[in-house]
Amino acid sequence: MPLLSKLEAVARRELAYLRAVGDLPRDYPTLRDVVDEAIVQAEVEWQSVPEEKAAYFGLLKHLFAVLDHEVANSRQFGEFVSLDAPVEADAQDVAEAMVEEEVFEFYQPDDTLRLADIIADSQHPDAATIAEQQELVDRSSEFAFAFDLLKDMPRLWRRIFLLIRVDGLDASSVSEILLIPSKEDTVQRWLMQAEAFIAAHLEEAGVSKDGNDWLQGVDWLALSVTRSAAASLWSKEANHEE
Repeated sequence: MPLLSKLEAVARRELAYLRAVGDLPRDYPTLRDVVDEAIVQAEVEWQSVPEEKAAYFGLLKHLFAVLDHEVANSRQFGEFVSLDAPVEADAQDVAEAMVEEEVFEFYQPDDTLRLADIIADSQHPDAATIAEQQELVDRSSEFAFAFDLLKDMPRLWRRIFLLIRVDGLDASSVSEILLIPSKEDTVQRWLMQAEAFIAAHLEEAGVSKDGNDWLQGVDWLALSVTRSAAASLWSKEANHEE
């Protein structure tokens, strides 16, 4: 039970990425499905109750194995198309038929000038507050861009990056969790490749002139979903949770 919230947080985060890239459908498996399956598989493997750290690593190992199994299963099925169903309209023809119709899709506001439009708001924040808020918005946008890059990253690279940089685990523990036995050098090499991937995209998008400097300036441990009782909003939204 002490490890349940941490395990659910990692599962929620990984499900969010797998659904974002289309590896898993939005409604299956649920968070409860994968967490329960990971717990059951871990308990079957244990001969006795391990100490907390070993138990957590074992649970993570089985969690990722369960997720990979679900991804593999989801790729075996597809939607069937009835041969008797009518052929859908050609997208190009539909687009051409809608030319100039977009003008009717916009709401036209009332142009009448009101007194409230010309009187200064006494509650308006000062310039320093506005600048501080804008800085927070810009920084949040940069984080959103960086995390969005993770969904386009190879799955193993992403897991290594998140487990080491965000969750604070070492390479040896990650190699055990991700079933890369005795390959700490491999884990470190893939971590460097993951960081190079993010840095290159940050520079290309103009977010930072030096993506490596940007990465080093981030307090990744503060963003760990396993270090907070509440899951992050972005992962809940991606998993369609309340």
